[in-house]
Amino acid sequence: MRDIDLKLFYYLYAYKVATAERIVRDIYQNISHQALYKRLNKFIHHGYLQASYVKEIRGKLIYSLTAKAFQEYVSDNDKTRCQLKSENIWHDLALLDLGEIFKTLPSLQLYVTENILRSSAELPEFENLKTIQRLHPDALLKIKLHGKEFIFAIEYERSLKFHKRYRPFFEKYHTTGDVDAVLLITKDEYLANRLVDKERLLFGNSDSKIFYSTFENVQSAKSKLTFTNRKMEKLIIPKLVASEGMPATATLSQSVHND
Repeated sequence: MRDIDLKLFYYLYAYKVATAERIVRDIYQNISHQALYKRLNKFIHHGYLQASYVKEIRGKLIYSLTAKAFQEYVSDNDKTRCQLKSENIWHDLALLDLGEIFKTLPSLQLYVTENILRSSAELPEFENLKTIQRLHPDALLKIKLHGKEFIFAIEYERSLKFHKRYRPFFEKYHTTGDVDAVLLITKDEYLANRLVDKERLLFGNSDSKIFYSTFENVQSAKSKLTFTNRKMEKLIIPKLVASEGMPATATLSQSVHND
């Protein structure tokens, strides 16, 4: 098995699902579509990948890892979590796209997907791993800004849930000291505004470590990612390496600064 093929297996384990377009973009970047499908079909034939058509995304094939590939090439111990199927394909495809954006940040220290986070008995980069795992974030971003390391939880919301779901969701992040901020990314501006209203209803004008943006804004941003909390404080993370003499630092509101 080639290194790049193993990279595909870990990629599919981390994100659970991917389309052919995403696999070309992120893994086999210098390959023709004909060669790609030949490679993927070979893995399907050998029982390492499975593919299914999904009507909701115009009948495109969605690829995922099989238990055989997981056991032979991914799992390194009996404790590794074997969640190979997506429970919400749209949600997981959006997190894949967001994850690949966050992984290009010049100040990145580590990006951990939900599947990796929940499967890991040990992640030495996180001293408080067990309590972070209990938060059940969609992903974790460890980043270095102003010479300090910060841990940001990543959450993606595609649709509005029942009101009672949001009280425990917001409370767990308002009361935890295990993450410095939450980057809450929504499908659109309407949903972001509704969530801001729900958070404000529960917590009034108190400090907030939850910063909002939309999927489109994150995806289309050129030089920086901008997130705003309900008090209109901004968290800005550069996407580009700064030019000489201009350090790549982010503007962070006071509520997420460590003392």
